[in-house]
Amino acid sequence: MSLDRLRDELARLGDTAPVAQVDHDTWERAGRARRRDRLVVAGSVLAVALLAGAITWLPDRMDPPVADSAAGAVPDHVWSVPDRLAEREEDGGSWASDEVETDLAIGTGAVAFETGGLTVVVDADDGDYHLLDLPGFLGSSGSSSLSSTGDDAPLSLSPDGRRLAYAWVRFATDSLQDAVASGVRIADLVTGRIREIPLPSDHGVLVAHFDWSPGSDWLAWQGDEMFEWSSGSSGVEASIAGLIGPEADTSQRLPVLPKNASVSYAPADDGTVSIVGDDRMLIVDGTSVERRTLRVGDRFSVGAELVDGELYDVRTAGGTRGYSVHLDPTRERLDFPDEGMASRTVDPLGWIDARHLVARVTEPSGETGQDQASELAVIEVGDDPSYDVVGTLDAGVPPVSVATDLMTLDQPTVERAEPVWPWSTQRWLVTIALGALAFLSALGLASRLLRRRLR
Repeated sequence: MSLDRLRDELARLGDTAPVAQVDHDTWERAGRARRRDRLVVAGSVLAVALLAGAITWLPDRMDPPVADSAAGAVPDHVWSVPDRLAEREEDGGSWASDEVETDLAIGTGAVAFETGGLTVVVDADDGDYHLLDLPGFLGSSGSSSLSSTGDDAPLSLSPDGRRLAYAWVRFATDSLQDAVASGVRIADLVTGRIREIPLPSDHGVLVAHFDWSPGSDWLAWQGDEMFEWSSGSSGVEASIAGLIGPEADTSQRLPVLPKNASVSYAPADDGTVSIVGDDRMLIVDGTSVERRTLRVGDRFSVGAELVDGELYDVRTAGGTRGYSVHLDPTRERLDFPDEGMASRTVDPLGWIDARHLVARVTEPSGETGQDQASELAVIEVGDDPSYDVVGTLDAGVPPVSVATDLMTLDQPTVERAEPVWPWSTQRWLVTIALGALAFLSALGLASRLLRRRLR
């Protein structure tokens, strides 16, 4: 066939072929569909990435605030420690958490308290929470007969934050009649060295409260001498108290005030001790004891301390009658601020100067009976009283001791980041389950898109 005839035949076929009707926007719609497929895939990938990032705070924490760079300070928030960190292994001996430390050389502490048998010390330099396994600590002995309730705790941080005093006990057997070794230990948090002060007694001494001298050298303690004691039960024979001097490994016996509703011990830097009761007071200097009568009505001492050589006695009548401070020897009265203080519980923690008390202040529990968050406050007493909130303690935080030497009126506390606790087993399971669900969802979506393109 010639070239001309071939051209004529193709032209004839073209003229007689049916014409396909194609909408003018077909190409644009196909492009939009392709772009939607790409966006869905990208969205799935982004969702998985966002889920992975969000899991870093699920389910029990928010991003921590920016920490202040100040060193050697008291934090503005005391956080409660998760109960799981104080769990024991199945044998009941070792701690289950890897966060527990046995090296006590952690540096200066700012706050100390006990939770579940573990001692918690908040680092004054960086705000880290140290969970310490104190050798022989009374709180971790497994005894169900401990009586450290209310404002009492079997440990105390010194005002300068360098020493930690705690009660210790060692049961030879589980018999009530066997001898029990017990006493006081003082840990140097800078060197890690422990000084042991045994308290000789047939059946042990349960030490429940400590009071430091202003210079952090002398330590007064209060407790109960037992007539029987085991890990399961106990019996109290009599109240007992003592004084431990700088670097001493023995304790001097101090008199007690029987039949007093509340008694405060205030050691001085020279080794004298003021013992303040309901309506009388003892000044102990070695073997010398001076007795004084107090005219304070029906007010009871809730915390006495030497401040600049003068005894400050915080007292309350309970109910709605509030708190006041009485100075010895004149018993001059310094008033608290009035705003809502009468119905609150005030736990004195120390003094910044002769007019400014540091205290933990808690609202009444109310009808629910649940623990409430507390305020860390600086309370000015005297002619122009005032109340300044400088920190918060979480609900459930037990009695605390604070290194008040680190607090000033210009900077009573500093902002610290919330501690980053290790994840619980439940949180890991939730994380794995959510991750698997997100992966399977993305895989199913990708499979549907692939089948659509093949069709």
